[in-house]
Amino acid sequence: MAQQQKLSVITVCFNEKEIERTCRSIAGQSCQDFEWIVIDGGSTDGTLEILKRYQKRIDKLVSEPDNGIFDAMNKGIRLACGEWLIFMNGGDLFADEFVIGKFFAEEARFLDAGVVYGDYYRIYGDGRREYAAVDVKELDKLFFYNNCICHQASFIRRKLFEKYGVYNDKHRIVSDWEKWIVFAEHKVVFRHINFAIADFYYTGISSQMTPRHADERAEVIAAHFSKDEIAESQRRQFCRRYVKFFNLLPLLVFKRKKSGSRLEVLLFGFLPLYKITDKRGTIRHYLFGVLPWLTVKEEA
Repeated sequence: MAQQQKLSVITVCFNEKEIERTCRSIAGQSCQDFEWIVIDGGSTDGTLEILKRYQKRIDKLVSEPDNGIFDAMNKGIRLACGEWLIFMNGGDLFADEFVIGKFFAEEARFLDAGVVYGDYYRIYGDGRREYAAVDVKELDKLFFYNNCICHQASFIRRKLFEKYGVYNDKHRIVSDWEKWIVFAEHKVVFRHINFAIADFYYTGISSQMTPRHADERAEVIAAHFSKDEIAESQRRQFCRRYVKFFNLLPLLVFKRKKSGSRLEVLLFGFLPLYKITDKRGTIRHYLFGVLPWLTVKEEA
């Protein structure tokens, strides 16, 4: 019978050019009281040779073809013995060497939690490192209609996968987001831990709103949200928020519109300062929207 562990760190990878940084991050944690499971999809580019250099620290290593990232993650779940799981996949890394130790130090505060999620650093392709946090008093199902939490920055109780199933590998991009929704549907408690857990490289397929990504999101929404729930989540999302000058006059107005999922930022409530229009795979930004020579367009 496998020994019960407090934590399992699961890494999935396939021909991952940055696997070395992930291995260094995991093997370099100041607290090493965890099992490390690596699921490789049968790499042919040298990834496996790098993994073998860490073989003395890796508890379980599987290298074989799989049916995508979530199929590989499901293999890791089935091999795991930990009470808690965290996925630190190829290319990603812990925010610093003390993350696991800090989690263990605070774990007793989260006895009621099924998911403990933390902050993270978003790393862009140009090297920018941006701190990101989602600290909401209560994460419920409607929160996840328009939002998400960082998968690499979340500790998940293994028993949740036993109760509510593993990841849906039919969805190649959004299955982690779908699983948050499933957990929320079953009233799983999400708790926030107030420090950075991971560096998330904002360059992967889940960071781009491709047609397939949009189609998968639409399928998940149709499967999990009723018309009333969608209307309520939109009511939360599309609203006006004000930044008032001396608490009297509106200095900035943040206005969301349902049609086209558009956000407008208005100076003094009427001057268009900034607009974001999100349309199926394309995000356009307009600086001082009415002045075309200041327009910046980005193709996602």
